[in-house]
This record gives sequence, structure tokens and C-alpha cells, in this order.
Amino acid sequence: ARHGSPRLAAIVSTIPTGTPLALMIIAWRSSAGGGASTPRQSALIGFAEACLQGTFCNVAFVTAMVLVARRGGGWMAMLAAAYSAWVAIWFLSGFLGLRSPSEGKTDE
Repeated sequence: ARHGSPRLAAIVSTIPTGTPLALMIIAWRSSAGGGASTPRQSALIGFAEACLQGTFCNVAFVTAMVLVARRGGGWMAMLAAAYSAWVAIWFLSGFLGLRSPSEGKTDE
């Protein structure tokens, strides 16, 4: 096909490929340190909760892109608004205490 499909590009760009890889790395590193065969549960919980926080940020990112595009903004304006929204939600969720309740805890 000579012209790409915007819908297909959007679907492919949202396939979770990095998350499973990062989960495996977290699991391997957290289990290697203590000599246990299973990863520390707090590491897995912290990772999953941070992923959830990141998902909220990604929703804000995409929402900002849509709003700017609907107002006639170009791709640079879309990205500027999107990254601003992502950062704002990341920090806002931290200030509101929406970050992982398991942060700072240990399994010891």
C-alpha cells in the first residue's frame, strides 16, 4: 500500500511491547538479589502501579492531541500539548498521593 492507514498506525503504536519486557527485567532483578526463585512482590506491585499511573498519563497525552487536532493545530502543537499533559498528570498524581502506596516499602 502506498498510503499508510492512520488507524493501523495508531493500533500498532499502542501495542504493549515495552511493558512485558520491563516486567521481566523487574522480576529477574528483584529475584536475583535475594537468592529467591520468585521476585519480590513489592517490586511487582510497584511496577504494576507505576504502569497504571503511566496509563493515566497516556490517556491525558492522547486526549490533548485530539483536542489540539480538533482545533486545527499541527503535529508540533499536538505533541507540545500532549507532553505537557503527560507531565502534568504524572506530577499531579504524585502530589495527590495517587502514586503507589507500596513505594518506599520493603519485603524484609
